[in-house]
Amino acid sequence: MGKTIAADGIIIGSPAYSANCSPATQVLMQRADHARRASGTPLMGKVGAAVISGGGAGAVRALDRINHWFRINEMIVVESGSGIVGAGRDAGAVDHDEAGLATMGTLGRAMARMLNLTTA
Repeated sequence: MGKTIAADGIIIGSPAYSANCSPATQVLMQRADHARRASGTPLMGKVGAAVISGGGAGAVRALDRINHWFRINEMIVVESGSGIVGAGRDAGAVDHDEAGLATMGTLGRAMARMLNLTTA
């Protein structure tokens, strides 16, 4: 949790998993909630972005779950339009997902702009 508290921005990525983010991502957010309750609001004002790989209704739910967690922690949420990327199952297939790469470029630029505003 120390690196998370020290960071200006946080990106949480997860595959779409049974109409939610992955169990590992859920555990990460739940454990951070315990730290938040113990120490106030250490993530308040930080910039957060969610990235989900995969598609379908599960991806929308996973993206929503992570963005809600950012908001509960009083973070500034940056979005890129969909935030859902990644086409293909094989290693390296995402390198050919032009729409996903464009989405990540948009997200990176938006996050950089917001970080420049909040840390200036």
